[in-house]
Amino acid sequence: MRRLHTVLPALCGMALGLTLSSTILASPESTEAASFKDLPNVTLRFGTNAPAKSPSGRAAEKLATIVKEKTNGKFTIKVYPANQLGTNRGLVEQTALGGLDMSMEGIGILGYIDPAYSLLQVPFLFKNQEAIHKVLNDDVGTRIAENLLESRNIRLLSQTWDRLPRQICSATPIRTPEDLNNVLIRTGSEGATQAFELFGAKPASVPLKGVYLALQNNVVSAVDLPTDYFFNLSLYEVCDNLDLVNHTYGTQFVAINNAVYKSLPAAYQKILKSSVAEAGNYNNLLTKKLEDDYISRLKKKGMGIIRLSQEQHDAFSEVVHNNIESIESTWPEADGLAKKIFSIQENMQLSI
Repeated sequence: MRRLHTVLPALCGMALGLTLSSTILASPESTEAASFKDLPNVTLRFGTNAPAKSPSGRAAEKLATIVKEKTNGKFTIKVYPANQLGTNRGLVEQTALGGLDMSMEGIGILGYIDPAYSLLQVPFLFKNQEAIHKVLNDDVGTRIAENLLESRNIRLLSQTWDRLPRQICSATPIRTPEDLNNVLIRTGSEGATQAFELFGAKPASVPLKGVYLALQNNVVSAVDLPTDYFFNLSLYEVCDNLDLVNHTYGTQFVAINNAVYKSLPAAYQKILKSSVAEAGNYNNLLTKKLEDDYISRLKKKGMGIIRLSQEQHDAFSEVVHNNIESIESTWPEADGLAKKIFSIQENMQLSI
């Protein structure tokens, strides 16, 4: 009997030790991996207009990597950069119809669906990047995102992936509104077209893939794009000056076809949303870090770097602000939005 009393505690101790060992060995990683064991293999196609080496192109690949790692390879995203799957508008339409699972572009392209997006990309409307984030995170951003979901079956996973401020590359330096008079310029959004017409310019519609040839063949003599695009598209070879007017602070959306989103297991939906946020932070940090680097590289490639004084910049802003009601009337559905944007920015200044 004494021997039984001695053996039982020993056996209990061994059992407890095994239980503790198995608990220790079952790391969060192995537990998470096991949780995806019975979930289906899913691959989504993700089209974007961003060049592969641009901050946003790299962030798109970062998103794919994060999702793959978090699901042990069960959920993957295949990225197609640089308009490989279609024009800017084509990517949006394919996403709406389900021919493309996901897409990422500048928010201005969505203006043909909701005019608010066109107004948000009117040059000289925002004072900095923080201001447009504030507006998009306000009820303004919520409303237009909901409209996109209801009207076109497009769910926005984010609309605050930053892009570098839009600048101008030109044959002759642009320092004043008058310098744009009669200039043939490729614009990137309807909002930009409206504003540049106020300066006397002649906006032209040129697909992103055709910008290099358009400059080379004098179809246009100026182009409106974010700073990194001038380098990644080698536009320094066909354009003399980089005019740092900081005319548009913009962001990009990451969208998914809503039917595709709803077909995903809940675990994948959660991971996709958190991964988009994580990759978005990566994109925004990288974008901010690389702005000066891109300007330096363009200068080394031979482009003249034209920097505006605050007074010169304000001259452009004054023209737009004095005509904002006329611009806004182009899109009756967006009536009153500009005043709200100005009000939000004024409140931001008061809180600083």
